[in-house]
Amino acid sequence: MKPCILAATLALFLLAGCERYDYETKASRTIDFSANIASGQTFLVSAPGNHIDVNVTHGSGPGCKGKLTIKATANSRKAAEKSLKDTQVTFKETSTGVNVNVVAAARHMPLVFDVTLPKGAGVELRSETGNVTGNHVDGPFKAVSQTGMVSAEDVSGPISLQSDTGAVGVTYPDDAPRSPKITATSKSGDVHCDDIAGDVSVESQSGDIDVTYWKNAPASPAVKIHTESGDIDFTPPGALDAHVDVSTGSGRISGSLAVSPAPGASAKTIQVTVGSGKGSVTLQTGSGDIDIHEAEGSGDEESSAPLDSSTAI
Repeated sequence: MKPCILAATLALFLLAGCERYDYETKASRTIDFSANIASGQTFLVSAPGNHIDVNVTHGSGPGCKGKLTIKATANSRKAAEKSLKDTQVTFKETSTGVNVNVVAAARHMPLVFDVTLPKGAGVELRSETGNVTGNHVDGPFKAVSQTGMVSAEDVSGPISLQSDTGAVGVTYPDDAPRSPKITATSKSGDVHCDDIAGDVSVESQSGDIDVTYWKNAPASPAVKIHTESGDIDFTPPGALDAHVDVSTGSGRISGSLAVSPAPGASAKTIQVTVGSGKGSVTLQTGSGDIDIHEAEGSGDEESSAPLDSSTAI
């Protein structure tokens, strides 16, 4: 693939008719772009101090096109316009896809990408202090921010989310395709994965973790949830078929799958095989509580699969 760099300077886009301002938000700048990218390649955005929001639609062929909207607020309209003019944006085609690099004149300026990508193309977002969100991605999605919130909305490809202190989240609309695999980590932020369907691995040092499976999710996922001092709330698929291992160092275990231990057994660890044990569910916290909730639509005896007191060890 022939490399090309599209310098997104103010003068260039004034000549091309692509620069527009909306003073209702102090000032905004819109950049139209297009580049070569194929299915399986990655649309990568790096903006160290800014919020990043990427909204994806899927085209029928190769290549990407779209618009980037940058918004700035300041003490005056003139100052906001200057921040936009001094913000540098470059688009570069590489052997792995398209790299977008934003060097903003002010921190936390929102960057909104509305982009059409080939089906199966991935998206990767990198920020240091900004919030990052990916929407409607059907290829691999990776998002990293040191202190900002990180989220995936309606992403059907594999998901990898990471933040040091920000919250991490995964959400879906009803009946949308779900990701087959989710990996989420945060050192001190909370992690929420709502209505998921695939395998999940979640880790936090001090944040709380809330994972809820979709009512139509497969019965035997691979689940690994660990936090050092946070609480865990877990809702399994409706017809769970898995080996379940639940443990806490100094907290409590409660909910639809938790019971009082057998005489002489510890109340801090429960192990049981539900169904044939095809999947695996591991929930571990050092000092937090663990609550396991009954799945939606699992009111009958066969699907609820409660733990027997003899399985607590």
